[in-house]
Amino acid sequence: MESALLSRVRQLPLSDLGSANPDQVSAPQNLLAWPGNPEPPNIFCSGHSHMEDGVLLVAGGQRPDDPACPGVPRGLRYTFLFDPMSEAWGVAGPQLNPHLLADGRWYPTLTTLGEDPGYRKVLAMSGLRSNLSGNCAAVVNKDPEIYNLGNGWSQMADPPQAVQPFGDLYTGAHVIPFGSRAGKVFYSSPMKQAWVFDPFFGGQGGQSAPGYWTAVGPVRSTHRNDGNSVLLPLLPGATTAKVLIVGGDNPGTKTAEIMDVARTTPTWTAAASMFFARRNANAVILPDDTIVVVGGNLTDLVDDPVYTAELYDVAGNTWRMLPAMNRRRVYHSTAVLLPDGRVWASGTHLNPAFEFNIELYSPGYLFEGNRPVITNAPATVNYGTTFVVDTSVDIASIRLIHLGAATHATNMDQRSIGLAFSATNPTNGPSWNVTASANANVAPPGMYMLFVLRPKAASLSGATSIPSVAKIVNVKYPTT
Repeated sequence: MESALLSRVRQLPLSDLGSANPDQVSAPQNLLAWPGNPEPPNIFCSGHSHMEDGVLLVAGGQRPDDPACPGVPRGLRYTFLFDPMSEAWGVAGPQLNPHLLADGRWYPTLTTLGEDPGYRKVLAMSGLRSNLSGNCAAVVNKDPEIYNLGNGWSQMADPPQAVQPFGDLYTGAHVIPFGSRAGKVFYSSPMKQAWVFDPFFGGQGGQSAPGYWTAVGPVRSTHRNDGNSVLLPLLPGATTAKVLIVGGDNPGTKTAEIMDVARTTPTWTAAASMFFARRNANAVILPDDTIVVVGGNLTDLVDDPVYTAELYDVAGNTWRMLPAMNRRRVYHSTAVLLPDGRVWASGTHLNPAFEFNIELYSPGYLFEGNRPVITNAPATVNYGTTFVVDTSVDIASIRLIHLGAATHATNMDQRSIGLAFSATNPTNGPSWNVTASANANVAPPGMYMLFVLRPKAASLSGATSIPSVAKIVNVKYPTT
């Protein structure tokens, strides 16, 4: 099925795709040259986030070195779109007026926003500008921008007041689902002071505060550069929205902290520490509400790698060691959840080479008994509605987990939402009326993996839920 966005995307001609390799899932992919600009379209160190219909927005990247200042990174202004349905890359916007960022972004964070006025919009924050300072120093782009689906980039209504108050790159960011700050964006780390950003404050005539930025919680003692930030699973009926930050800095730390960003006056509290200090790791939410942390290293980019993975039990605030990885996964590695319940881990920087192989982690719940099967589920789920899911056996829980967009220890889209459900009157097996997420602040629009899980009592150990293979569903408002 062709994406609606393809009418707004200039696609690759087939001649640019190269010859298909029968050992590959798809043909090699090549980015188009940016219209009218000879600089290469290098999306290395870009930001990326899934939009409403699942198309991936990729903004920024690495501009070629300034010949006078070799080795100092600079950001690109380009914006590309990747449509997974057609496996096509395209330049965002029309051919004669493509969607350029106002300035370059190298190491930015992109965040898909929630309810109106943020619906169908993506926020870009931080990254390095296109040009260096006069003394060959990289310059942080502190001016937020918003991508409006189909219309391109725009800056804040009052740009001087919106300037970000920190100089950190690849910041952990989460749309706040509940409470008085619902719909705003929480920036958790790596900086010691956490912040909440209101993208649509705007137009206040230079008013200083409150405004776009609000500092939340005390200043932490620990900087968490290249650490992980995870919005913990939002369970049915939840009114709390807890963010876990773990690891990071140089040398890395094993400590972890949690903040409930739905509280009126949020603060940091200590969580259980990991077994290993690490930075450059990846943290992945699993459908059974645990968090697996894979890879990382102790110092700098690649030194002292950590092979042993760890699992965080959210409910019990405990860590458990998992089997060791076969390869180091440090700087420039990535890990995401797959629809079959496994975790994909790949890449890394071996200085100067890169690791091109892949490892798959099979969590213990895959060996605990027969998995439930989703025999029927809708392809699209609209906010606040009830929909029907049919399964092969009785289930105890349902989770929606957003497709990941991970790079440099930062997952820009990861989120897990528990859905309430009740039994229908089945005719051909178990059938359930499921209540969709209330709004786009709880579940930002896009593609999600829908998992159903058998109760712990059905597992061989009696200690773990057993998830299905996921059904991919599009969560959004009805098209008007």
